[in-house]
Amino acid sequence: MNGKETRIPFQKLISFCTETLEELGVPNEDARITAEVLARTLYPKDPSGKPLPSGIGHFFGAMRIDAFRPKEQFKQDMDELIQVLKNAPKARGADIVYIHGEKEYEETEKNTRHGIPLNPKVVRDLRNIAKQVGVLDPFQTC
Repeated sequence: MNGKETRIPFQKLISFCTETLEELGVPNEDARITAEVLARTLYPKDPSGKPLPSGIGHFFGAMRIDAFRPKEQFKQDMDELIQVLKNAPKARGADIVYIHGEKEYEETEKNTRHGIPLNPKVVRDLRNIAKQVGVLDPFQTC
């Protein structure tokens, strides 16, 4: 990588998914196909097959991990994957590689300590609505 790319190489992700599925007893080709479906085909495309500008695809699923393997082994493998992601080359000027939900967790922590910042226009609009319906200014301190 040249220091600009912040995503784990696609083939490395496919390999990780394939190896994990194989460890669960899924035959190699089935594991590869499953990994491809979850990592590649959910990428958003228009009807002609051209990738959409957002470049964001989503997969939501729920599984009982302990129905497949011991939960502690799963947690250990997830910790290893997180380390692979965290140790990936960082983009120029970046100090950290975030994993899913990490930025949101940090923002929640900050907002819990300091309050949720509101756009001044939103505050004005809410004050005007409060005035129109005859309630006290919701942002007036006691």
